[in-house]
Amino acid sequence: MSDSHVAKRFLITGTTGFLGSHVAARLLLDGHAVVALVRSLSRQSADERFWASVTPLLADVESIRDRVTVVSGDIRLPNLGVRDFTVFVGIDEVIHAASLLKFAPESRDLVMKTNVAGTENLLGCAERFGWGRFHYVSTAYVCGRSDGLVDEQLGSIYSPPDFHNPYEESKWIAEHRVDQWRRATGRGVTIIRPSIVITPGPTDSRLGYYAFATVFKAARTTILSGALPVMITGNPQTPLNLISVEDVVDGIVAIVGQSKLSNSESAVFHLTHPCPISLGAAFKAPLEWMDLDRHVKICDPELPMPVGAEAAVAKKIRSILSDLFPYLVFKGQFKTENMRTLLGTYRPHPVTDTMLRRVLADYFPPVSVKERRGVDVAIRVATAVVRWVFQPSGFNDGVALYAREARWYRIKHHLTTAFHDSRLRRRTAERVRDHVTGLPTAVVLDLATGTGLTVRAISKRVAASVEVIGIDLNPAMLNAATQGVGQLVQGDATDFVRSKLSEVSDGFFVAPNSVDAITMVFGIGGIPDPGRCFDQQLRALKPGGIAVLIDIHSPSLSIKDCGMPLGFPASPHLVCEAWNRVTVPIVLRQLWGWGDPTGCFYEMPIVSYYDKDLQQSFRFEIVYRDVRTLSWWLGLPVMPIGEWVVRKVAIE
Repeated sequence: MSDSHVAKRFLITGTTGFLGSHVAARLLLDGHAVVALVRSLSRQSADERFWASVTPLLADVESIRDRVTVVSGDIRLPNLGVRDFTVFVGIDEVIHAASLLKFAPESRDLVMKTNVAGTENLLGCAERFGWGRFHYVSTAYVCGRSDGLVDEQLGSIYSPPDFHNPYEESKWIAEHRVDQWRRATGRGVTIIRPSIVITPGPTDSRLGYYAFATVFKAARTTILSGALPVMITGNPQTPLNLISVEDVVDGIVAIVGQSKLSNSESAVFHLTHPCPISLGAAFKAPLEWMDLDRHVKICDPELPMPVGAEAAVAKKIRSILSDLFPYLVFKGQFKTENMRTLLGTYRPHPVTDTMLRRVLADYFPPVSVKERRGVDVAIRVATAVVRWVFQPSGFNDGVALYAREARWYRIKHHLTTAFHDSRLRRRTAERVRDHVTGLPTAVVLDLATGTGLTVRAISKRVAASVEVIGIDLNPAMLNAATQGVGQLVQGDATDFVRSKLSEVSDGFFVAPNSVDAITMVFGIGGIPDPGRCFDQQLRALKPGGIAVLIDIHSPSLSIKDCGMPLGFPASPHLVCEAWNRVTVPIVLRQLWGWGDPTGCFYEMPIVSYYDKDLQQSFRFEIVYRDVRTLSWWLGLPVMPIGEWVVRKVAIE
C-alpha cells in the first residue's frame, strides 16, 4: 500500500453539508476511519444527521459503519462542546469544512463566531490532543474585489482585501489564524480554497449556484404570466467559476494523501476551474430548463440599462440577488499552479450545458408545451369545480363570513382538506396528551377554535383533570362549538371563550405562565397580527410549555413532493399553478378569508420577551418542524401543509 493509501483516522467537521458529506464518504470508501463532529438539533441527533447525509453516497453502509465515530459537538463551544475526550485520541489529520455561509451585514457577529472563533476552538483542541496536519476548507473568494489573477498564497495580514461581505472576511481571518497557529506550534497546515461547488442530487438549494436558479423558480409563474421582461445585472461574459463536487473531493483527497507535504509547512491550494464557464452560459441552462430564456435578460452593469418597461417582479428578484451580485460581475481568475505542482496535473471536468442540466434536474424539472397546456386545462376545471361545490362568499368581514359558514363549517372543512384535517387534529391531540400526561392538572388553549374540532380531539384523549379552552372571535362559530359539548368524553373540563386572538393572555381567564399547551390548527391565516398572537402565546405558556401550529404552507416543488396518481409523471408545474391560481386566491382568500399563512411559521420562532416576575428572557425553541404535500382528492399533490411544534425555553 502506497503512502497515499495508508489508512488514517480523520476528524471531519461539516459532514452534514454536501461537500463535507462527500469528503467523508470518499475517505470511508478508501478504507480510512472518520470521526465526525456534528451538531445535534432538537429534532435530530448528531448520529441521525450524519447518517442521513452520507448514506445516499454509500452503496454498502454496514461495511463502513465500524470505522465511523459520530461525536455530538459544536465548534463554537469551548472544547467543541465535547465531554468525552477519548474520541479525540489518535487523530491523524483534521479536515475542517464546517462554516456559516451568510452574506448579510447583520449576520456578521454570528458568521465571525462560527467561522473564526469556531476555527480557533478547533485549533486549540488540535494542539491539546496532538492531532496531525490541519486542513482548512476556505473559499476562493477571500480575494474580495479582485479583477486580476489571484495567487495561491495568504498575502499580508496587514493588507486585507476589499471584501464583498462578512463571509469572505471571516474566511480570510480564519486562514491567517490557521497560519499563525502553524508558526506557533510548528504543525503543518493546508488551506483549501474551492470556488462555487455544484453537485447533482440533494443539496441546499438556497446556496451558491442553486440560489440564482431558485430565485427564478420561485417567481417562474409570475414571470410567465406577464408580457414584460425581467432584467438582472451581470456581465454575460464574466467567468462564473463553477466546479463539480467530484472534482473538489478528488482534490481534497489527493491533498490529504500526499506525503510530499511536510508536517511544519503551510500550503494553499485553489480547487477552482482553470477554464470557467461564462455567466451567460451558466444562466442559459436553468432559464431554458424553466422556459424563461425569452423572459429574462442579463444586462452588463457597465452599459446603460435598456430603455423600456419591465416586469414588476424584476425589482424583487434583483433585491433577492443583491447578496449574490458581486459574483455575477467578478472578473478575477484563480491560479492553480500549486495543485499542478503537487499532483503533476490538474484537469477538472468541463462544466458543460449537459452537466448543468444534470445538476439542475432534481430541482427544476422541464415543463413541456404539452404539460403546460394540460395543467392549464386542469386548473381551469379545478377552479370551476371549487367555486361550484364550495361557493365561496368572498366576504371581507370575517364575522359575516364565518357567521355564514358556521352551520356547515365542519363538513366543508373536511371536504376542502380531503379529511386530512381530522388526522392532523388527532395528531395534535396526541402531542398535547404526551406533554400533559403525568401532570396533576393542566390547562390547554385551542386558538381559532372555530366549531371546536381540535378541542373535541384533545378532550377525547386527555384526563378529566385537564382543562381545555377553545378561543375564537366569532360568536356564530362558538355557538356551533358549544352545541356538541355534551358529546365530549371529558365535557365538564371544556369551555369556549370569545376573545381577540392577539389578546389571549390579556383576558381575565389566562394569567401569564399558566398554560401548559397551546394549539392552533388551520387558523393563523385569519389573524390580522400573527406576531402579537405568538407573543401572547409565549407569555401565556408556562416555561417548558408547548405550542402546536398547523396550517397551509407554500408547496415544495421538488420531485418527491409532486408525485402524481395513476403513474403519471411528477408535475411541479401543476403544484405551483394550483397554489397560485386556486389555493391562495380562491380557497384561502375567498372561501375562508385568509391570507397566505406561510410567513407566519417563520415569524413564530423569533418571538421573545423578558418576564419581569421571573427575571428571565424567554423564546420559542423548535421541537418539530415539517413541510410536506399531502395527497388531496383523486391523489393530486396540491395540499401543502406546515407543522411546527415549539417549546417555551429560557434564553441563557
